[in-house]
Amino acid sequence: MKHDGFRTILVIERGTVRAFTRNGHDWSEGYSGIVARAKGLPCRSAILDGEIIVQDKRGASDFEALQSALRARGAPLIFYAFDLLHHDGRDWRNKPLLERRHRLKRLIEADAHSVIQFSEEFAGDGPALFKACAKHQLEGIISKLATAPYQSGRSRTWLKTKCFTESELVLVGIDRDRKTGAARALLAKPERGALIYAGPAFIALQNNDRDVYVLVPERGCVKLGDPSGHAYGGGGGGAP
Repeated sequence: MKHDGFRTILVIERGTVRAFTRNGHDWSEGYSGIVARAKGLPCRSAILDGEIIVQDKRGASDFEALQSALRARGAPLIFYAFDLLHHDGRDWRNKPLLERRHRLKRLIEADAHSVIQFSEEFAGDGPALFKACAKHQLEGIISKLATAPYQSGRSRTWLKTKCFTESELVLVGIDRDRKTGAARALLAKPERGALIYAGPAFIALQNNDRDVYVLVPERGCVKLGDPSGHAYGGGGGGAP
């Protein structure tokens, strides 16, 4: 399943551990609990690829809760490891994905209470898994070629499929996503004469429509072409 968090590389070497973001920034201090736990992994050196998340009451990743936790040291951070690049002096990047993950699973001891977890795979019916994720309002799925070597960046050997839902909501403002800087619509749901905040959604309009949508909140909450003042927002981090 797709985790909604911050992509992170853990580098373990000679008793020290560093945590790096996708852009190479050192976040070891911010992820101190995960760094401390990684020092206890049974290896001399290793490089792990994964995602830092915060889980909600259902056990699903919650990006808004993650942002709050990083600002206020709130809910515990969890590192879900899904790939292994190096282990005890050996480069595993050219090995097939399944071999790398088999070695990774042996490295991470099974402990439900640990802040470092192995990201389990699901082999079988992809469409059925995707429908199940959508039904439970999860982020989506990542499909990877089992025989592929490790590649950083975009690749044809893996596919990200995100879940979306549609709702008619009121546009109450605009902000910027902390991870990507992209504009997000802040949306609320009318209930019993009041507006209940429903969360943010990325704006997927194009060209002039997008510019107007972003500027409109400065003059009031309206939807393009709709005098009723409604906007359309999508769950799972996106808008249709």
